[in-house]
Amino acid sequence: MAVETWLLLATVAVLALLYSRYCHGYWSCRGVPSPPTVPFLGHIHKSFFVNRALWEYNQEREFETSQKKL
Repeated sequence: MAVETWLLLATVAVLALLYSRYCHGYWSCRGVPSPPTVPFLGHIHKSFFVNRALWEYNQEREFETSQKKL
């Protein structure tokens, strides 16, 4: 019984990870430049773990994207 429980939990965890990668990788799969993603947090993971405001993070991303286009 314990093996089936662990197998079920592992299957659910893998499916959740794949779903998260699918949802957060939508634009990068279509060739739109985007920062790397973290499962379940998406693209704004740096603003969660760094002591700065969300708009500062967005301005930095816009600046980096504009520099890549030049």
